[in-house]
Amino acid sequence: MPNLINILLIDDDPVVHGVAQTFLKFIANIDYAETTMDALEKLAEKQYSMILLDINLGEIKNGVDMLGIIRKLRGYESTPVIACTAYAMVGDRDKLLQTGFDEYISKPFSSQELVEKIEDVKYKFDRK
Repeated sequence: MPNLINILLIDDDPVVHGVAQTFLKFIANIDYAETTMDALEKLAEKQYSMILLDINLGEIKNGVDMLGIIRKLRGYESTPVIACTAYAMVGDRDKLLQTGFDEYISKPFSSQELVEKIEDVKYKFDRK
């Protein structure tokens, strides 16, 4: 059995949590955070290999704000963070990548899309 990577999914939608768990169960251990406070607690408790971060968290802080906070945390300065969002208009991907996200995937996504995105990002960062 391959080594599973540790991923933190920060998303306020429990349906997304279930979908991600189902899609990624053979390649990743998934922890979930529904709020920014919950995410910060989890990030302090465990080192994650990758973070999937929703942009619209339904809070005062959005995913872009949260990315800025994550990048200041010790050990997370260069952890790959993937924007996982329903924002799928032309230019949204480029805008999010310019704010510091390492990659982007739009919702809804298929199992194949999510697995390929995770594996592509893992491969890129393993080569660094």
